[in-house]
Amino acid sequence: VTILAAPGPRSGALPFPLLYEDERLIVVNKPAKLLTVATQTERRRTAYRAVTDYVKSQHIDNRVFVLHRLDRDTSGVLMFARDPETKALFQSRWNEIILRRGYQAVVEGRPPRDRDTVRSFLVETRTHLSFSGQPGPGAKQAITNYEVKRAGNGYSLLELSIDTGRKNQIRVHMKDLG
Repeated sequence: VTILAAPGPRSGALPFPLLYEDERLIVVNKPAKLLTVATQTERRRTAYRAVTDYVKSQHIDNRVFVLHRLDRDTSGVLMFARDPETKALFQSRWNEIILRRGYQAVVEGRPPRDRDTVRSFLVETRTHLSFSGQPGPGAKQAITNYEVKRAGNGYSLLELSIDTGRKNQIRVHMKDLG
């Protein structure tokens, strides 16, 4: 699927940019520091709630469905389905439809190689802290590819792509690299 930056006619109703809208999809540019969906501590200020309010302002029966998530600290393209059929299609064929999940990140320091792949098993504690651990119950394999685009003054700009979509995967892998 190629998403073109084509603002919808009512893009001003959302608190962030509307990138694409049609009868089946809504695509937005989620800012950093905004949750994708609610948590126990934050129920209201989420991208899902804002998009839900937006579609319900058009018709009270309208609904949206989350197709994927971005971490709170991550900004970027976030997609919602407008109907259960589109949601089911994307969920059942995600890896066929979405060919690349790419990111840019500024990290402190410089990775040991200019280009590499980081593989580990991510484990999450009861307090929701993620870290690389040993394979075993609850551990999920995570694969992150990176390339250094620029480096200087103690920081590096990286282009990343992920083969898996684990919670906090990029942050954990960058920490693993030091």
